[in-house]
Amino acid sequence: MNVMKKSILFVCIVWLLGGTGWVDATEPARWIISEQREFQLGELDGVSITSDGRLILAPVLESLFETEEAFIYAAVADDAGTLYLGSGNNGKIFQVSSQGQAVEWVDLEEPAVYALAIDSGGRFYAATGPNGKVYRINSRGEAQLFFDPQEKYIWTLAADRQDNLLVGTGPRGIIYKVDPQGQGDVFYDSSEAHITSLEWDLDGDLLAGTSPGGLLLRISSGGAPFVVYDSALQEIKAIAVDRYGNIFAAGLSRPQQLPQDPPAEQGGPTAAAPPQPPGGDPDTPREETVQIAGTEQGAQLQIYKIDKDNLVEFL
Repeated sequence: MNVMKKSILFVCIVWLLGGTGWVDATEPARWIISEQREFQLGELDGVSITSDGRLILAPVLESLFETEEAFIYAAVADDAGTLYLGSGNNGKIFQVSSQGQAVEWVDLEEPAVYALAIDSGGRFYAATGPNGKVYRINSRGEAQLFFDPQEKYIWTLAADRQDNLLVGTGPRGIIYKVDPQGQGDVFYDSSEAHITSLEWDLDGDLLAGTSPGGLLLRISSGGAPFVVYDSALQEIKAIAVDRYGNIFAAGLSRPQQLPQDPPAEQGGPTAAAPPQPPGGDPDTPREETVQIAGTEQGAQLQIYKIDKDNLVEFL
């Protein structure tokens, strides 16, 4: 019995002495993560990162419909809650009911549907590119050419209180104002190459985002511009206004900046069309490849909140 006890005691002493190095080698490491770029090195599950490094709960995402298209560029909902999606590369518009039932609604000639709008009378508009055109579409999904400004791209649409349609274009950076009969005139001719987003503020002034300067403009009813914010990024991609008059703007940049005044055959801020193959017939229909911005490596995205006093907060 004494031999047994001594053997057990000897084993315990050896384990305690020999295990000291093992305990030291596995001591927990401690580090601090506090910045957005540090969190982005990990994998996020159910949370989002704010620009100041805070972790917050992310919105719940639910898949409604698989379009089988490469891109969805635009979305708008009518008063009945029906959602419409503008897509590329086949120029299709999809209709998704409030119950989640989806159908292909319209198939346009151009490769991409970049913008959708519905005026107060329920009239539906779609803008396309390349070879930018605006179509008016009836409830049966029948499209009729409404306005052709002879611009390469139409990036954005906004209907005002009188049901005039404001049309943001590129690569000449012009905003057109089109009446309900389809008669349009230049509303504002900017020094930027592209007008990439349009929205109305609570006072009825037009907000416009630009590229490549990344400006957020407020334009009066008479066409007088005021720079609300000059972003460090290349493009103001989207604008929204809440009920308190706060403006939310999405800024976007890509690794390579776009030229100020690209030739007509070159792409704009969110698309590129391949050149005609050598020896090809220019009148022969061909496929256009459209690439969405912000998906390539090195792209940057920033959300800005601008209050009524034009104070800017990074979200």
